[in-house]
Amino acid sequence: MSEAIASRIHAEVETALHEEYERRLRAAVQQARAESREEHDRAVADLLNQIVEQRRRADDAQKRELALLKRARELEERQGELDLEVARRVDAEKKQIEAELRRVSAEQYSLKIKEKDSQIDDLKALLEEARRKSEQGSQERQGEVLEMDLEETLERAFPHDEIRPVPKGMRGADLLHEVRDGALQPCGAII
Repeated sequence: MSEAIASRIHAEVETALHEEYERRLRAAVQQARAESREEHDRAVADLLNQIVEQRRRADDAQKRELALLKRARELEERQGELDLEVARRVDAEKKQIEAELRRVSAEQYSLKIKEKDSQIDDLKALLEEARRKSEQGSQERQGEVLEMDLEETLERAFPHDEIRPVPKGMRGADLLHEVRDGALQPCGAII
């Protein structure tokens, strides 16, 4: 009996040890699962936090990008408005300068026409004066030629008399005829 008791005690002890082993194993597995779950939950929570932070940063970056795009669009619109304003001002200034140039050009053209008219009038007057002097000079030359011809004719006709021209600018006759007698003495004058 003692063997049977020992065997039964041994079986009971073995069963108790096996149950204790199973209980501890279950506890260790449960603890490992709990720790693993906690670690997993922490990792998931960390990942979720990272995702939330990345999403927040992405949202912030998107908002900044939208703000920058809006600002760039506003600047482009403003630049377009400025370009249009500058183009309008340049066009208005150009038209004003062109009008001023036309006015000045018209004034200068009018002034040049007046100057040319004045020059033409002056040239006409000079021409008239030259024509008058030419006619007068021509008459004077004709008179001088006739005077020289008369002087030569008188000298041939009266070789002993002295015939000389009166200096220019003196009033009166153009020739002085001094009559001489046979002794070549002056006896009279014909003017």
